[in-house]
Amino acid sequence: SSADRGSREHADNRAGVLPLSFLQEGLWFFEQMAPGTATYNIVEAWHLTGPLDANRLQECLDVISSRHETLRTIFGSRDGIPVQIVLPPGKFALEITDLRHRDDGEAEANRLAVAEARRPFDLTRPPLARVSLFRISDGQYLMVINMHHIISDAWSIGVFMRELAALYGSGPEGTALA
Repeated sequence: SSADRGSREHADNRAGVLPLSFLQEGLWFFEQMAPGTATYNIVEAWHLTGPLDANRLQECLDVISSRHETLRTIFGSRDGIPVQIVLPPGKFALEITDLRHRDDGEAEANRLAVAEARRPFDLTRPPLARVSLFRISDGQYLMVINMHHIISDAWSIGVFMRELAALYGSGPEGTALA
């Protein structure tokens, strides 16, 4: 569509090295002082019920990532100055774990969700946004969205979640992500 083409063109035009915002500079500095912590992770979790098409979910995540350059941004330094590096569109980080074979599938999904929330990001390497999908049983899922605060905040993760629900819901019959 022309809207998708416009998004891709915008993303392609912005790929490259950009300066940090004031807030990003502060978060980058704190990360340099205490690397490898999950202090600045922003995490949301959804319980989903019904059929879910993991391939469709991946496609929706890829579309969102292509539209929002911040989801494809990493951080480095040039001549000692921190910079944003916007990467070209690609596959969004979706990790799927099937727990249907476990008697304690829901408890294990919750344990893994907590572990994901505590998993740090390396600001110099993609991704700085991840989605983990835990399949507890047929038609029962836990989806965890984890983003570093340097690329997201509470408002923008809400936008991400609404956009994901709208994109997934606009496709074939299946689980409504809401």
